[in-house]
Amino acid sequence: MRHKPFSIFHFKLSIGLRLRLFAFLALFAAAIVLALSAILSASGVFAVGMNESRMLLHNELSHLSEKAANAYGALTAEGIALSGRLAAQIGAELDEKGVRASELGAHPELLTDVLRECVDPAIAALERNRTSAVFMILDATINPDTNSRAGFFFRNMEPNALTYSEPSLYYLRGPIAIARERNFFVIPQWLMEFPVVGGDFFHKAIAGADGSLPATRTYYWNPAETLTGDYDDAMLLCVPMTAQDGAVLGICGLEVNDLLFKMQYRPDTSVFSDTTVVLAPVMDGGSLNTGAAMFSCTIPLITDGVLTVSDSRHGLQAFESAGNRCLGLSARISLYSKNTAHSGEWRLAVLVPESELAAYAAGKNRGITALLASLFVCAIGLAVFLSRRYLAPVLSGLEQVKRRGRPGFEPTNVPEIDDLLDFLSEQNAARETERREMERRLKKLGAEAEAEKIVPPSREAYEAFKKNLATLTKTEREVFDLYSQGHRAKDMPALLYRSANTIKMHNRHIYDKLWVSSREELLGYMKMMKDEGEVTGGEPNGVE
Repeated sequence: MRHKPFSIFHFKLSIGLRLRLFAFLALFAAAIVLALSAILSASGVFAVGMNESRMLLHNELSHLSEKAANAYGALTAEGIALSGRLAAQIGAELDEKGVRASELGAHPELLTDVLRECVDPAIAALERNRTSAVFMILDATINPDTNSRAGFFFRNMEPNALTYSEPSLYYLRGPIAIARERNFFVIPQWLMEFPVVGGDFFHKAIAGADGSLPATRTYYWNPAETLTGDYDDAMLLCVPMTAQDGAVLGICGLEVNDLLFKMQYRPDTSVFSDTTVVLAPVMDGGSLNTGAAMFSCTIPLITDGVLTVSDSRHGLQAFESAGNRCLGLSARISLYSKNTAHSGEWRLAVLVPESELAAYAAGKNRGITALLASLFVCAIGLAVFLSRRYLAPVLSGLEQVKRRGRPGFEPTNVPEIDDLLDFLSEQNAARETERREMERRLKKLGAEAEAEKIVPPSREAYEAFKKNLATLTKTEREVFDLYSQGHRAKDMPALLYRSANTIKMHNRHIYDKLWVSSREELLGYMKMMKDEGEVTGGEPNGVE
C-alpha cells in the first residue's frame, strides 16, 4: 500500500529516499560536530584564549605591583629620612639665630634664610630617587594676611628622572631670591608661596603630627590632584617636620607626577595594545576612585571618576564605569605600614577593554572553529556522496520495478535488490503463463458453449440452403467462406479491405438470401456442411 505524503499544517511534504538519507547523514554529522564542540568546551579548549589572557595579565600585574610596592616604599623611606634631615637643618639655623622652633611663624624675616639652607638637602634627595619633584612647606608665611605658606618646589622636567643622572630643575614655588642666586629656571606658573586651604594635603599632614606617634608613622600619601597653578596630576608624599622640642615646623616630601608614572609603569602592549595600569585609592564598597588615580595612559572608557570592581569569568575581574567595561586583575599596594597616622587601601589594576580581550580569545579559538567547520563541510560532502552512491542501485531497481512489463531486469550488484528483482521476474513470468492458459481455456469454453446452442436443421431446409448459396454475390460468398473457415467478424475488414459497415451490410444480405433468421440457424447450416465435408477451415463461431 502506498503511504500518503507527510503533512504539516496542511502542507504536504513528500521526501525522497536520497533526500532522506542525506538529511539523516547531515544531522548525524551535525550531532558529531556538536558533541566534539561540547567535549572541547568541557575540557577547556575554548577557554585557552581567556586563560592565556589571564596568565598574561597576572604576570604583568605581578611585575608592576612588585615594582610599585618597592618604588613607593623606597620613596616613603626617603621622604621620612629627608624630613629628619631638613628638621635638623632648620633647627640648627634657628639655634644660630637664637629663635625657638615654635616661634618660627613670628619671624617671617628668617624664612628665606631657612629655605636657602634646606635647598641642597632637598635637591640631593631629588637626585638620588626616582621622583618627579621635591618640596618643603613651612608652617609660616611672609604674608600673614593670606592663606599661603612659605616653601619651595623643585621639579625635574626631563625624562631622565627615571635614572640617577643630574635632573633638569624647574622652580615652581619659593622666594625669587633663591632662584636668582642658584640660577634656577622659573616657570611662568611660579608662585612665591603655596596656597593652602582647610582640609588639603598640607593640613592633613600637619594634623597627623600630634605627638602621639613617632615621625616615621605620620607620613601621608596625597591622592592624585593638580596643584594650584600647575598642570600635571601628581601624588604627593607629605612628611611632617618635627623639631626636637616637638614643634611642627611644616612638611616636606616627594612627588610622583603623571608623566613619571606613565614612564615607570608602562605595560607591555605587544599582545593587548590598549592595556592600561591604574593606581587608585579604594572607596567604600570596593570601587576605585579614578578621580584621584594615576594612569599609565588615558582611558576614554573611564568617565565618571568611579570604577566598580566585580568578579568575572575565567578568574578575571570586571571594571565598569558609566556602562563601559574592562577586564583585568588588581592587587593591593601597601602605601602605609601598620599603626600610622593615616591609612587607606590602594590597588594597582591592569585593565584591557573587554572587546579587545574577547577578540584575542576568539583569535585563539579561530583555528579550532575553522577545523570544526571544515569537518562539518567535509561531512556534508560525504553525505551527498553517500546518498548518491549507495542509493543509486536502489533507485535503479525501483525504476526497473516500475517498468516491469519489459522483459528481464538488469542486475544492480546488490544481492538483496537482485534477489527481489529475480523474484519479481519469476512472478511476472508465472502470471504471464497463467494469463495465456486462462485465455486458451476461455476460448475453448466459448466454442463449446456456442456449439451447444446450435440446432441442426432439417434435410429439406439444408438442401434449400445449399441452392440459395448460388444467389450470393462474389463478395458475399467471400464473407461466407471466411466465416466457415472460423474467422470472426472483426477480422473481415482487414482481410477483405472493406469497412466494418460494409461487412455488416453483406451479413444482412447473406441472411436474407439464405433464408436464415438467426445466427444460431446459420451456424447450424455451416456445421452440417462441415460434417458432410463441403466446408474446410476452423469452427464457424465468428458469424454475427
